[in-house]
Amino acid sequence: MRIVLLTAGVRGIGSYCINLYHMLRAQGHEVLLVSERPWEKEPLESFHQAHSLMLFGMAPVVYRPAELVEAVMAFSPDLIHHHWPCGTMDLLFGMIARHRIPYVVTIHVSLASKQHILDRFWYFLFSRFRKWVPYAAAVNCISDFVKSQLAERVPLPPEQVHRIYAGINEQVFRPDAAQSMAQADPASLDRPIELLFVGQIMPEKGIDRLVRAALQVSRDRSDIRLTIVGRGPLERGLRRLSRNHDNIRWVGFLSGQEAIAAYYAASDVTVLPTRWDEAFSLVPIESFACGTPVIATARGGTPEQVTDGVTGYLLRDASVQELTTRLGGLDLQTLRGMRPACRELVLQRHTLAKMGQSHEELYRHILEKPPAHR
Repeated sequence: MRIVLLTAGVRGIGSYCINLYHMLRAQGHEVLLVSERPWEKEPLESFHQAHSLMLFGMAPVVYRPAELVEAVMAFSPDLIHHHWPCGTMDLLFGMIARHRIPYVVTIHVSLASKQHILDRFWYFLFSRFRKWVPYAAAVNCISDFVKSQLAERVPLPPEQVHRIYAGINEQVFRPDAAQSMAQADPASLDRPIELLFVGQIMPEKGIDRLVRAALQVSRDRSDIRLTIVGRGPLERGLRRLSRNHDNIRWVGFLSGQEAIAAYYAASDVTVLPTRWDEAFSLVPIESFACGTPVIATARGGTPEQVTDGVTGYLLRDASVQELTTRLGGLDLQTLRGMRPACRELVLQRHTLAKMGQSHEELYRHILEKPPAHR
């Protein structure tokens, strides 16, 4: 099969598409990944970069959309996989649809939430794209949460709607053997608890609340340390706030999966205190693959990932007070006991092989249909 993956190239959506790209190519398929935003992730052999600018640092604006469409058609795809939200091509999708090549739409964010400003933005953007959804050969939702919201916005026949969970490379994201041996030593319980945040330093991620909670906890406990991996508009102010506190370390942006995996494996718990209805973050399953439990807000698709008391802890609203209480009550022995369940969840449900096989079966099912029935 010849498949085009059309993506914004930002955040977790870009990582999702990289994983899918590698799995499909490993199975012998020809794959072209098209990114709207300037590409900052790993180099790819079959790749097209659109001419674009970034709006507010998060929304790619393609100023030569005809060239993007030309690159897609020059590849002669059997199928186009549009990853929504993509950016400009969400608004100009008719330029692609008119070529009558079967397409799949994967929905990566909330569709019907309105509480957070970012949720309201996605709600509005989907209103401009929704007319193309009924004509898709298939619509894939990255979580049951998204699937339920899709039913509110665009009722579709059950056979047209699918839910394929994201997969990650469990050979890259895995427990560190030396670290695991060291942690098995009872004496290793007498050390600081290592917290980790991975993501953009933006309001919807709740990182400002986490930093403030870590500072409050440090008044009563000297054994809680927070490492922050990522960058974003709140970074300068939060660095200033934590400047004289040794229990908070800033790493900055990391582009390689191996580098990020090393931080997960070296941590005792990853914290994801989101404010918005995140549809399905890759952070929990990357962390779980490394054997590291997760503390996260019980919103969006996150409760489908984190089981309270088994693979981590769920927070009601991740306020500074709630975070402070949860962080203040952590103990290494309990966190260590969660590690096997975390890794097992990924091996059962979130491997690259499972993700790739599910997509491959979906594509074949579509292309085996007579053209009139696609």
